[in-house]
Amino acid sequence: IVYFLIGYQSDASKFFIFLVIIVLLQATGFAMSNFIASVGRTTGMSLAILPMALEIWRLFGGFFLPPTLLPSYFVWLDAIDFIKYGFVGLALNELEGLV
Repeated sequence: IVYFLIGYQSDASKFFIFLVIIVLLQATGFAMSNFIASVGRTTGMSLAILPMALEIWRLFGGFFLPPTLLPSYFVWLDAIDFIKYGFVGLALNELEGLV
């Protein structure tokens, strides 16, 4: 419903690509949070680690700082950031074919 309310392109293939990317992002986020929950020894430790990990993924996703300006020792964080790949995929899906 949100796809059509936002005003994205009215093409069935673009909608289903959007849907697949969103579902994959959700599954990846769920898997990452389960991994962090299993690494933490207690519930409190897991609840302390998860927001920090999510903030690191958000910071290095290219929203605040372009990947070209990252220090060389943080380049690997940009490469493993699943949020960045989802955002780029959604942007390419929507902007491809516009005149």
